[in-house]
Amino acid sequence: MAAAVHAADPRVILAIDAAIARANASARPWSANTIRKACPEPGSQGLIGARVRAAASRRPVEQMPVGYEPSDLPSTHAHPIRVWLGVEAYRAAYPNRPIPE
Repeated sequence: MAAAVHAADPRVILAIDAAIARANASARPWSANTIRKACPEPGSQGLIGARVRAAASRRPVEQMPVGYEPSDLPSTHAHPIRVWLGVEAYRAAYPNRPIPE
């Protein structure tokens, strides 16, 4: 993942991160499939997944996992990928579930 980020155009990274922020603010579940549709060609294999993982590990928490769906990349053969929900929508949907600090 680090190699994908280091090889990428910083403008593409910013565009991907902005798409992730919009997805988190949308109050709708989303995945890397959603981000791929909203972003320019990443130019580096694995870049979108790396940026989604980076966003998931930031603190304060920005998003929470809510399930899986099949990847729409032909090269992944529909491998399951994580579905996320922005933390505010997650709090509203699951008020009794804890959110890590």
